[in-house]
Amino acid sequence: MTELRITPDQLTAAGSWVARHWGEDGYVFERIESPTPAVSVFHVVASDGSRFAVVADKWGNCRDTDTTSGEERIPPLVKEVSRHAGEE
Repeated sequence: MTELRITPDQLTAAGSWVARHWGEDGYVFERIESPTPAVSVFHVVASDGSRFAVVADKWGNCRDTDTTSGEERIPPLVKEVSRHAGEE
């Protein structure tokens, strides 16, 4: 089992990101993963079935990407956010 490393800043920032950029209703965190010690990926599903991911660093800086047609966009975004978090 993969260890989750989620800071309170990441959790609240991801929730705020969804509410601010997508809306406050109709979204659920489907799963959460921590591919690096400083970055977590929050997989979100909307009530209409669309999906996206919010990638948050340990300080709560977020970016998102559509994943409805697949999750291939997540690894490059994780790498980018990791650089900003000082992991590379």
